Amino acid sequence: VIQTVHTGTVARTTQSSSSFTATNYTLSITPKFATSKIKFTYTNHVRVQGSGTPLRGGIQVKRQVSGGSLTTVWNSDGSVETIQVRNADNEHDTLAAICFIDSPSTTTATTYTVYTKIHTGSNFYTFESIKGGAIILEEIAQ
Repeated sequence: VIQTVHTGTVARTTQSSSSFTATNYTLSITPKFATSKIKFTYTNHVRVQGSGTPLRGGIQVKRQVSGGSLTTVWNSDGSVETIQVRNADNEHDTLAAICFIDSPSTTTATTYTVYTKIHTGSNFYTFESIKGGAIILEEIAQ
């Protein structure tokens, strides 16, 4: 591992949009080598809330290199069932845990952001870092 960065204090995000929208969980890393891999790790307490069944919400991770266009690097097919519960009458809490290896092929600032959407229900919560939420990025030499 060449370098590691992690989020500090992050505020709660309450999402009511049916489109993927950025949460407060975002973190940048500047790789030292264009051939390096980036290991992305995210954990957080999340909640889908609403009336009716099932309750469904989606999570995506998007990458942006040097302020350029966004690229979806996790859940690129746009699944809206990342978090789902049937026979729930008002809310469901769970742990979201995402880990993957990315190849940004750059030595410029690379930003990873967690996006969420509510599909059925009314709100998707990504809780504040004091409840255990964090992103960790590790540059891995190749």
